[in-house]
Amino acid sequence: MGNSIKFTSSGKVAVSVQRADPAAHKGWVRGEKGERDLALHFTVTDTGIGIAPEMQKTIFKAFRQVDGSTSRRYGGAGLGLTICAQLISMMGGDIWLESEAGRGTTFHFTLLLQTQAVQSCQFTPLRVSDLQRMAFLVVAGQASDRFVLKEMLGELSRDVHLAGSADDALAMARARENQFDLIILDSLPAHDQVFDLAENLHRIARQAKIVMLTASGQRGDAVRCKEVGIASYLLKPVSKTELVDAMRTVMSGAGEDDADQPLVTRHSIRENQHTLHILLAEDEEINRVLAVELIRAEGWRVTAVENGRQVIDALQDDNFHVILMDVQMPGMDGLEAVAHIRQREKTSGAHIPVVALTAHAMTTDRQKCLDAGMDGYVSKPIDMNKLKREIEKVLGMALTTKTVTLTPKRKGGEFLDYDTFLYDSCNGKAELAKKLLRHLLHVSGPQWLREAESAVAARDEVRLRKVCHSLKGTAATVCANAFAEAGALLGKLAREGKMDETPKGLERLKKEFARIVEWARGSDLDLM
Repeated sequence: MGNSIKFTSSGKVAVSVQRADPAAHKGWVRGEKGERDLALHFTVTDTGIGIAPEMQKTIFKAFRQVDGSTSRRYGGAGLGLTICAQLISMMGGDIWLESEAGRGTTFHFTLLLQTQAVQSCQFTPLRVSDLQRMAFLVVAGQASDRFVLKEMLGELSRDVHLAGSADDALAMARARENQFDLIILDSLPAHDQVFDLAENLHRIARQAKIVMLTASGQRGDAVRCKEVGIASYLLKPVSKTELVDAMRTVMSGAGEDDADQPLVTRHSIRENQHTLHILLAEDEEINRVLAVELIRAEGWRVTAVENGRQVIDALQDDNFHVILMDVQMPGMDGLEAVAHIRQREKTSGAHIPVVALTAHAMTTDRQKCLDAGMDGYVSKPIDMNKLKREIEKVLGMALTTKTVTLTPKRKGGEFLDYDTFLYDSCNGKAELAKKLLRHLLHVSGPQWLREAESAVAARDEVRLRKVCHSLKGTAATVCANAFAEAGALLGKLAREGKMDETPKGLERLKKEFARIVEWARGSDLDLM
């Protein structure tokens, strides 16, 4: 690629890779772990100056260059292709080229590799919820900086302590007797003062990980960070997401020798964090918001869309490792979308795993999704453990993330099991739980009742089934179990053609929703 870019002043450079037949190559070998069973064929094509026929015979030899004149325009030692050829040969592959002077060149090479049955991929080992149990010390000379960091950390932990000077920070560290888990060093009057303070804090609170924020990075800072025990070095401005990612990364190595841990920077976070990128298709807002939160809590990236058409558009703009596809969506549903994707893949040769998300849990529903071209199936409401296992299956890799089990303070709820919803579905995030319940009470719930009432009055079986399907799935997600059951029964009446009985089913649905509203008014959650 480097050569192609160097020798191409206009036009294009294109790179492609596809599977090849391993048996067709001279390098077919049997290694210590078995046969190399995967051959990849790479091509690098450019529209550059091309290579004359007489040069093509010797170009892979040392010190031979396309432009060998004393006044040559293109630099280089003339060893690059020789090194490439030797490496490729050692990996059981071949290298060759096709070229025409003045019209461009295509280099081909193959590599013989060995596939792994299961890959282990460490995406993000520490979850956001782990930080909730930790104690923070924030050191910042400016009151405004202390305020901003306090706001950033406030949702993660109540155990956040502020220091406005080096002396205050050292006094607090001594007083807390090694109880701080994370120390964040922000602006101090002198750049060097931060390193002196970090060294002293590291000596006093050796178990604490130190994150340094600076607006004036200087040459040699990385080396000094390692010398004084700073685990992460971030240039300001720093977003909340970036700060949380840095803390999660450094705390994943807690208990290990700091000298063995690489310095966490903005670049390393972007390179190593959020490796798994998920495309989520879900039309119901409550389900979508909750799913996004659960996925992000695992340290994964997520792009959320509302229907199959938006899935197709998103695939044009970005790359994803897996799609979580709701089956029933307006416009283009999940089955239509996956059919479109699979048809397009017949030309591209690619394959993106798709996991179906649906409120239906019958074996026939699962088979219907698989027959349509989906790779996996998870019923709603989403159980993250089940979802992770299904993603592992379709990706063929282990998602080795640490988890935290949160124990509910109380169980049960006659009309809505709030504690189960809070702790099991929302990872203990009270504001998220209340936000979704307010949406149910003020937006989606009343809207479902209006649509169900209209469908019953019009004796519209299809419309009523769709309304009840959405209602059942989302109500189950927020643990409004009686409301979900009433919706399921009403949908069953429509599905069986018993429209004469649906008015009674509608009344039960309204009654169950009224009980949720009454419960919300009597609670101390400020939902109404």
